[in-house]
Amino acid sequence: MKEERIPRDFDKHLLGMRIVVMALAMGVVAFAAVALFIPGNAKSDNQPLVAFIGLAFAAIILVVREIVPNVIITSARKKIANDNWQPPQQAASPVPKDATPEEKFLFIYRSRLIIRAALLEGAAFFNLAAFFIHHQWWSFAIAAIFAAVNLSTIPTRDGLLSWIDRQVELLAFEEQTNS
Repeated sequence: MKEERIPRDFDKHLLGMRIVVMALAMGVVAFAAVALFIPGNAKSDNQPLVAFIGLAFAAIILVVREIVPNVIITSARKKIANDNWQPPQQAASPVPKDATPEEKFLFIYRSRLIIRAALLEGAAFFNLAAFFIHHQWWSFAIAAIFAAVNLSTIPTRDGLLSWIDRQVELLAFEEQTNS
């Protein structure tokens, strides 16, 4: 991406996104430590129902994590192409009225990142609770994998700029299609 097209306050937004992902992952790590070192009332039955529900929930989250953010991005891109995109009401930092498409996509990426990370965090917490109840190690492993996947999604400067470039290209295609 050319330097003049980089969104305003890009590095500040990137740092904020990194902090959010780290905080979500560290919450899982903290709860994992509690689940490991504080003995729960593990049920000795052969039917770890909560653990199986956690496994099913994790599988569903993996699918939802790919579908929902992509629907949001596609919808936002169409709204930008039609010049009727509005930022989320609760945006931490307001979107400038004269925002460029690159700046709009920066905000959209942040929403996408938070949604995807929060979904993983929820499934990880559920599986840690299942581990706490049933002491099934595979429940703990699911939570650990989800925390690791969350950490692997910490955005890099180049990765985020490439994603924004790709969205701008798709926006140009969308605008041509609408013409």
